[in-house]
Amino acid sequence: SMASVAIYFAMMSLYFARMFQEQRAFTRELNALVSTSDNVRNLTASANQASTAKANFVASMSHELRTPLNAIIGYSQLLIDEAQDEADEVSLADLRKVHKAGSDLLRLIDDILAYSRIDAGKMPITLSLGTPAQHIDGWMKSGQARAQGGDRPIVVARTAALNHPVQTDWNAFGQAIRLICAAIASHNVEGKIEFEFETTPDGGLSIAIVDVGADGVARPPIMLQESFEHSDDASSTKYGRTGIEMALALKFAQLIGGDIVEGRDGRGRPAQRLTAPSLAAATQPISEAA
Repeated sequence: SMASVAIYFAMMSLYFARMFQEQRAFTRELNALVSTSDNVRNLTASANQASTAKANFVASMSHELRTPLNAIIGYSQLLIDEAQDEADEVSLADLRKVHKAGSDLLRLIDDILAYSRIDAGKMPITLSLGTPAQHIDGWMKSGQARAQGGDRPIVVARTAALNHPVQTDWNAFGQAIRLICAAIASHNVEGKIEFEFETTPDGGLSIAIVDVGADGVARPPIMLQESFEHSDDASSTKYGRTGIEMALALKFAQLIGGDIVEGRDGRGRPAQRLTAPSLAAATQPISEAA
């Protein structure tokens, strides 16, 4: 009947009107989401550009920052030598403080610049085939130098992994080891640091670094933190550290495809474990270091 047709058309009109309204609402929401997505994308791009610009600026400041500090360190050393010749103990003590402060600041600037260069992608890696045994003596000396001036001895377990050939950037690998030693020493000034080398299933290396207290008990590993953070608020004021060591050590480890994790050594003691893969197959023989 005509009434039924009229009712049908009225219902269809209401239905299509509702659909049209929902479509308009959906279109508005979609446009809002697209606009928000574009804004987020633009903000992210701007943030990345700002971060890259900051990293590039800091990475390019190497010469400008090092030159005046090297002058302070050099002149203070000359004055120290002169005070020693004249047996001027009062001036000698002050000059040594100036020299140490300058050296510590230069080392901190080097760490910050290295961190920024890695962040900016300007830290090249140089691969070479070698074994830990060929580098361990240098690592121990420099590790002790960073571990509170050599007050904490470093003991290396003589395992077969010391002569395991690996292709990696040994300088970056050594930097990570030295920085871990410095981080350990910044938290605990007594005891010793023990290294234990192992091979990994993929042909790389894994080092368990154990912080052993004066009582012979292994301390818990240092928590991985952001730069310039300390889990102990008193640490930076007590030992004069900034907290960048572990963060920078992780950067160097990741630069060569490795990592730093909390783990155990072969004796089940808590350890900081540094891993480094072999970045290329060892295709040539290596002479074993004594």
